[in-house]
This record gives sequence, C-alpha cells and structure tokens, in this order.
Amino acid sequence: MNEITINVSIADRPYKITIKRDDEELIRLAVKDINDKIKSFSQQYAFKDNQDLLAMAVLQISTDLFTQNRQIETETKVITDKITGISEKIESFYLQQ
Repeated sequence: MNEITINVSIADRPYKITIKRDDEELIRLAVKDINDKIKSFSQQYAFKDNQDLLAMAVLQISTDLFTQNRQIETETKVITDKITGISEKIESFYLQQ
C-alpha cells in the first residue's frame, strides 16, 4: 500500500488521517487554506465557537468550487463548439474535392 498516516490540525483540533502518499501535499495545502479562512473570518466577524467559523469556511470553499466548475463547463462548451465548427469545415472541404 502507498498510504501514510499524518497529523493535521483544523480549527485548533488535531486529526490523524490516513491518505495516499501522493496526496500529502494537497491535503496539507487544503488544511492550510481552511485554517487561513477560519482565521480571516474570526478577525472579521463575531462568532460563538469554531463551528460557526468552520461553517463559513466550508460555504466559501464550496461556493468557490461551484464557481470554478461552472466556468470550466462554460469554457469546455466554447472549445467543443469551436472544434465542432472546425471539424465541419474540414469535412465540408473534403466533400467538395
């Protein structure tokens, strides 16, 4: 197996997780991003406990992800339409020969 166990801390709470070795850098970047968002929210807003901050961080991360996915879908459609147009022109060219 290519798995390792690492310790991470999210909102000052430790977690021991088992991950694929190749995912370690990505996981650590994600943990840092979450903690950075929590810190930012804690400085900007009043909150009762870390659950409020976690909820806001998850909401922001999820919204960013949906926005990026929507943008990728739009760009993919534009590219697909261009490729289809080019393919049709090539096919038309060869049919005229």
